[in-house]
Order: sequence, then C-alpha cells, then structure tokens
Amino acid sequence: MTESQKDRYRSDADYREKQKRASKEYYEKHRDDPEFRKKRNEASLAWAKRNRTQASQNVAQRQKERYQRDPEYRAKIRQRQKDKYNSDPEFQARRIQAHKDYAERLGPVYLERTRMSAKKRLDKAWDEVLAVYGRICTCCGESNPAFLTLHHKIGSADEDRMRLLGRSTCHSNMYSGYLRKVAEQADHERYEILCYNCNCGTSHRGNGVCPHKIAP
Repeated sequence: MTESQKDRYRSDADYREKQKRASKEYYEKHRDDPEFRKKRNEASLAWAKRNRTQASQNVAQRQKERYQRDPEYRAKIRQRQKDKYNSDPEFQARRIQAHKDYAERLGPVYLERTRMSAKKRLDKAWDEVLAVYGRICTCCGESNPAFLTLHHKIGSADEDRMRLLGRSTCHSNMYSGYLRKVAEQADHERYEILCYNCNCGTSHRGNGVCPHKIAP
C-alpha cells in the first residue's frame, strides 16, 4: 500500500470499509493455502516486531473482547487464574499487593465500587434463589421481595453454610456464592421462602411451626 493509499485509508471511512471487505474476502478464499498462510504469518510477525507496543495493545484488546463475549473462554481464564493463585505463592503475593495498590490509588471510589459490586452480586444470587424456591412466603402469602427470607427447614443457617462453604460465617461476597449453591441444589425439602415475620416466628417462637399455624 502506497503512502497516498495509507492516508486515504486513515481518512476515508468508506474506502477503509471497502478495503477491509476485500481483504476479508481474499483471506476466506485463500485461507487453506499453506503458502498464503506462511506469507501472512511472516508479514504479521514482521509488523509486530516493528510495532511491538501496538501489537501488544491489539492482542490485549482482542483478548478483552473475547473474555467479555465468550462465557466458555471467560470460565477457562478464571479457572486458570484461580489454579495459579492457589498453587503459586509468588503470584498470589503479587496479586494481593496489586489489589492493595489499586485500592489505595482509588481510595473512596474503590470502596464505593466494591460496595456496589457486592450488592449487585448479592441481588443477583438472591433473585436466583427466589426463581427456584418461589417469590412468595409459603406460610402467609407475603410477596413483597423486601420482606422475603430463606428459611432452613433442616438444621440452622450456620450449619448449612458449614456444609456448603466449610465455614459458618461469611462476608457478603461469600454469601453470594452460598446463595448460588442453594439455588443450584433446588432442595425443597431443606429450604423454603418465608417472610421475615414467619421466619422469626417459626425459628424463635413456634419451635419449628409458624404461629400462623398454631391455633390460639
């Protein structure tokens, strides 16, 4: 491509799109040709050596776009990072320090982002629970989401968290994970949705039976 063609490619959107289509069609036509692939790879490597910074940025951008649109690729990357974090102490220390540095740079902005992100995950996990176990109190029929709670029909909440998470107490991020596990189990013999009044009455006043169901 001559300098005048390069200038036109940069400044003329229609010409740029036309060239991209032609390049794509040519590639599709010759992609199975070993000689074509060899020349294309050599040209790509030569360009990357001349433009290392831009090449790195292009690769990072493509990986970011694929991570956002491809659930399988995203899960694979997350699992790879998790495995490395758990098996490589140096990598774990670098990640922790990078996280601390990032938090210090952002200050209050980081705290607000963290709070909003945790709330979003928690709301999503709770909605998954309601989708599985119902959006209404199984005792009195209350349907306002602000009043609904998860009732443990077998054992206590602490015992159930210990069973699923290996610990009885958990912070908000872990609680989101706990709720997702509850939703995945779809165990109606173990869980049910009650409003706060019915849950408290069942657990603390009614010895396992809601006062609504106890004759006065």
